[in-house]
Amino acid sequence: MNPLTLNRIVEILARQGELPVVFGDPLPGIDTMPLPPGSLAQSVLLNGPMFKLRRVADRLAALDEARRSLHRGGLVAALAVSRFAQLFKPDLPAVNHTHTPADLAAEMTRAGLISVEVIAVEGPFWMTANNDPELLRRIESEPSLLGASLHLLALARKP
Repeated sequence: MNPLTLNRIVEILARQGELPVVFGDPLPGIDTMPLPPGSLAQSVLLNGPMFKLRRVADRLAALDEARRSLHRGGLVAALAVSRFAQLFKPDLPAVNHTHTPADLAAEMTRAGLISVEVIAVEGPFWMTANNDPELLRRIESEPSLLGASLHLLALARKP
């Protein structure tokens, strides 16, 4: 992940009032988040499972583990690659799974999370020299532009 994308994710999470974040990447064979025994996180960022895991059952297992690791009302932030990213930027590294914004939201809901919101991380601005953060914040949740982002960030809460 490039530094601009990571900075953007941290900025989005900071606006949610959810720093610090436990960075988690549960994959098959890893059944727990890296937390001390008996502790729960305020928020979890999944940077990997949504685009590394091919099977929906495996992605749902990663989301279930993230949800299990949270306090009630805690935030799951899941990074995904847009279904259209390879069309826009063919030199992107290959991934095992891509999402439309609606598919990503549906998987978050299916995992038992609530208050799901999908945000465009870069928006359409990765195609231009325009890096105006205020303009990007104004359009980050615009449904008609979500798929033009290379990366999507789903935010959802544990009930």
